[in-house]
Order: sequence, then C-alpha cells, then structure tokens
Amino acid sequence: MSDADLARRAAAGDEAAFEALIRRKREKVYWIAYRIVGTKGHLHADPAYEYAEGLEYTLTIGGRTTRRAVGKRDQFAPELVYFSDCILSDRQPEPSGEEGMQDVRIVQALYRSAQTGRSIAIPPFEKRYRPTSRQRITRPGVRKPALVKVQSASRD
Repeated sequence: MSDADLARRAAAGDEAAFEALIRRKREKVYWIAYRIVGTKGHLHADPAYEYAEGLEYTLTIGGRTTRRAVGKRDQFAPELVYFSDCILSDRQPEPSGEEGMQDVRIVQALYRSAQTGRSIAIPPFEKRYRPTSRQRITRPGVRKPALVKVQSASRD
C-alpha cells in the first residue's frame, strides 16, 4: 500500500493505517532536529541526538551552505569514562556544575522572555577552564538494544 493510501486511511480514522505509516516513516518522525540562528548564518542539525546512527548538520554562513556528517559513535561511553576518571583522579569535570547552572539560567530566561515578550538580561558567566582536544575520548558506535518483554515507545 502506498504512503498516500495509508495517509488517506489514517485521516479517515484507520488506526492500523496510521501505525503502519508511523512504522514506515519512524526514522523521520522520531528524529529530533534543532536550528541555531546567528547574525552571520545558521546551523541545522538533523538528526541532532541519536545514539545508534550518525549525525548530520548543515552550516550556512553568508549564503554558503556546507553539509557535514558525523559517523556513528557511542556518545555516552566517553562521558562515563571521563566522569569516572575525574572522580578517581579527584579532578573537577569539564563542563562544570557551574556551567550547568548557567544553562538553567538561560532556559529560565527563555521561558520568561516567551511569557513577557521582552528580552531578559542574564548575568555574565566566565569560564575559568576551557576544554581541550586532550579531553576527546571516542568509542565505537552501538546498536539499538533488543527489547525484552516491553513494547517500544515509538511503536516500531
């Protein structure tokens, strides 16, 4: 059955057709993307967060667009390795909890701005330390795990 046929049946209330269409298109439906817009251009990441596949983004500056793909890799293992090493070595992790609090302040200001329609001043935050390339840890990509006695939240 074609996508158009499934869409017509789903629009008419056929739940099985809707589920079939979602299963067929789940990778496009469930990927999360984001766009960052700046004064010189914008960056669009799609998918932006995916642990079992590669990531892609387009960067447009001054009307010139570049598309890049980042290969499949494990994003969580290096974080755990790094954080564990910081604990074992009695070092402060980077980014710090202070930087995380600044992220919270930014999100709160975004909500206030959306509610009031006005810009919200945020106190400046000065990082004492910057990450370096020595911090980079890579691990090979992972496969999506098999489900055990549960139904997928994404209906696949």
